Amino acid sequence: MLSEFDALLKAQTHAHEGRVRISRQRALIDKMRQHGYSTKLAEELLAWMEDTQLMFEEHVVEKRQLASQRLERAALLAARLGPGVDTAAPAVAASAAHSPAKSRRPPFLPACPAGS
Repeated sequence: MLSEFDALLKAQTHAHEGRVRISRQRALIDKMRQHGYSTKLAEELLAWMEDTQLMFEEHVVEKRQLASQRLERAALLAARLGPGVDTAAPAVAASAAHSPAKSRRPPFLPACPAGS
């Protein structure tokens, strides 16, 4: 099972890939117009891609909220337990058991800013 943070990374990756595909489709439509080809089907596909992209973006927001809630719960737990207790260790250990040791964030995705 993916942690909230792994799920967020996966959702962000899918959303980014969708934005790239949409950009390429728009460029293709422009080229087709320049060469006099019909763009009806390409535009229908673009509309479908844009609708799907909205779902990807909504999914990112949901996953970001879940990850944020996880961090808030960890902070509350740390405040209750006091200094010297590592509340992240169980979550990190569980996540590490299901993912490779090196970072899986693609280089084109920035780290999520705190609070977003």
